[in-house]
Amino acid sequence: MDKMAKKVSILIISKNVENTIKRLMDSIFAQTYPGIEIVCVDSSDDGTKGILEEYKRFSKFPFKLIFQEPKGCGAARNEAFRNASGDITTVLDSDDYIPADYIEKLVQPFNEKNNIVGVYVNGMIISSAKNLFSEFVKLYEDITLFRDEVFYDKPHKYLIATIREVGAAAGEYDENAEVAEDLIHAKGVNEVLKEFTTKGYTFESVDTCFISERQAHTFTDHWKKCMWYAKALVYKNYIRNYKKDSIIKIGASTYITTLPFMLLILFSFGANAFVYGVIVMPLLLTMIYLDHKAFRKGIVTWKLFLLPFYIYYRAFFTFAGILYELTIKIYAVLTTRERKSSHFRKLFNK
Repeated sequence: MDKMAKKVSILIISKNVENTIKRLMDSIFAQTYPGIEIVCVDSSDDGTKGILEEYKRFSKFPFKLIFQEPKGCGAARNEAFRNASGDITTVLDSDDYIPADYIEKLVQPFNEKNNIVGVYVNGMIISSAKNLFSEFVKLYEDITLFRDEVFYDKPHKYLIATIREVGAAAGEYDENAEVAEDLIHAKGVNEVLKEFTTKGYTFESVDTCFISERQAHTFTDHWKKCMWYAKALVYKNYIRNYKKDSIIKIGASTYITTLPFMLLILFSFGANAFVYGVIVMPLLLTMIYLDHKAFRKGIVTWKLFLLPFYIYYRAFFTFAGILYELTIKIYAVLTTRERKSSHFRKLFNK
């Protein structure tokens, strides 16, 4: 490797991913570019830890393996970046894998030019869905994510690597954000990138692609993910950066979840057809809109007729997650006030 060639830090965070971590590590170990450093922060309580220790033992690259108690993705990403020493940083998820020349192609623009701030590569999301419920999750995300293209099985451009100075200038991830910490942090990164471009820095695209395989979803477990994502919708820093998105998702989840109960109340009061129409119209318009997006993207399947059942499932547990998070926040506020009141009473009694 030339003395001026850039060193690349691959940042990985992992938690209970023994089913996919071997494939990721094998693809990293097969890289043709020698100037690689692996930094992995693990918070697992399954077999992942032992697998990573074994790979570290036989690694041909410098491998920093850090174990920490589960503190959320933000804390893990911060720890990974603090321990990275590369000129360039790139992130891989535990369910990703890459071709052998991936890093070599990724780093080439940085090695050839001095004004490259970041590179774009293709990324393809695939699904390991083997059941009907997973197919509905895939269908919903294919329709709703991205404006004009399906989400799965199609390459999309991602800003995947930047010079180290970008991460340093953007600051740390929000360690209190249990969900969507990457989206919150992305706002700061985008502002920093704008500043770099005004100084003459630029971006390049490289002809390579990473693959990310989404694991299968089950009817009995997917609700946990829906409730988990609800944490972001009521988190202050997410709302600050994505206010419109939060309002729409909270409103839609509330409306869809409570719709059957509203119809039952209307029935008990003997409401007329006009009132029913007003109440149901937002749902009908939403389904027409989703069908329109599906047809525009070339998605034609009988599953579209059953998609409303998945949408209700998703909305119900997202709404339940929102209520749960709000209850915790209210309880915390009331408990804090009670403690302060008790403290003042003790001072007064003295």
